[in-house]
Amino acid sequence: MNVSWSPLRFAGSIPQGVTAELVSLLDGGLPVLLYSGQFDIICHHLGTQRMLHELNWKHRDSWRGAVSDVWTLAGAPVAYVKTFKNLQSLVFLNSGHMVRPALETSSYLLASPIHFYLLRETIALGADGPS
Repeated sequence: MNVSWSPLRFAGSIPQGVTAELVSLLDGGLPVLLYSGQFDIICHHLGTQRMLHELNWKHRDSWRGAVSDVWTLAGAPVAYVKTFKNLQSLVFLNSGHMVRPALETSSYLLASPIHFYLLRETIALGADGPS
């Protein structure tokens, strides 16, 4: 897989989407985790969910049919999670754009990207995860 990626592309001063790169990564089998805070007004979760619903990748129809679940920590709901193959989407409850501070109040620290990998593995294993 040969993908050239940058966090944000600009054409002049107008930001451009990166869905083509996302499709390439997903179709290449790279695990992808996208997350939003429930109350994020900058990157609203409804827009993220709509983009994922419309994303033209090889498992699009199966992704659309995948069922969302509630992920819990210590018995309390923390996020809605949807997973199919190598794509996972999380909507963290009671969180804005800065998900980490909201989770710290739930006694769960997300300090680095490795925590997201571990989170993905925890959800995949079902350990104190989706109910």
